[in-house]
Amino acid sequence: MSPCESAELDAGPGGICVVDLGGGAVMRGEYVELVPYERIVFIFGWDTTSTPPP
Repeated sequence: MSPCESAELDAGPGGICVVDLGGGAVMRGEYVELVPYERIVFIFGWDTTSTPPP
């Protein structure tokens, strides 16, 4: 497994989550709920690319 190219995380309700896995695979999402040491809830999807995510 290779590391991600870059990540931008703003962990908190309404915060963004963008993870670039390289090769055009980019995951984008938003944090919905954060309960320290208990739960992280977020929604995400993949940017449209010509290749599927790894």
